[in-house]
Amino acid sequence: IYDPWVLGVVTQRPIRYVAKAELWRYPVVRNLMDGFGCIPIERGGGDFLAMTRVVEALHRDEVIGFFPQGTTKRDRRGGFTAGPPAWPQRIARIAS
Repeated sequence: IYDPWVLGVVTQRPIRYVAKAELWRYPVVRNLMDGFGCIPIERGGGDFLAMTRVVEALHRDEVIGFFPQGTTKRDRRGGFTAGPPAWPQRIARIAS
């Protein structure tokens, strides 16, 4: 939960995060997310509009941040699960 704030402080370029659209239901959170330039994404299927916004931002040479593990929750065995595992495939342009 602290990762976006820490990364925002230690990086020189602004990061536009992709976040679950449910966060926009709360007016205070919506204002913060919009203020930081976050991109809402509907979970559970392909969100073409969100991905279009991400691609457009990348074409403008903006930095996009997202957390592919998504929301974690307890499974029936008492452990935590976040769905299928995800690994970063490439990290590019991390130094100026």
